[in-house]
Amino acid sequence: SLSALWGKLAAEILMQNWDIALEELNRLKEIIDSKSFLSPLNQVQSRIWLMHWSLFIFFNHDNGRTQIIDLFNQDKYVTLTTKLKVSMFCY
Repeated sequence: SLSALWGKLAAEILMQNWDIALEELNRLKEIIDSKSFLSPLNQVQSRIWLMHWSLFIFFNHDNGRTQIIDLFNQDKYVTLTTKLKVSMFCY
């Protein structure tokens, strides 16, 4: 389930297993970006949370600097970054 994947991602981040956390992040991203969501609002909210949690990984993973740029520049995420830039980029 999606809740279990969010929990696994959080656990890997807390244990600082950056490689596994990145795998879990990518798995969640694939699910979120699929069209299987019941509500577009839930999909947008999940993308926002994905971006938030991704900061922990991208700032600590060896390849994180390039991957954060790749994620935030994807079409589905560019709109969110412009709308959330104040709260998101204060980190």
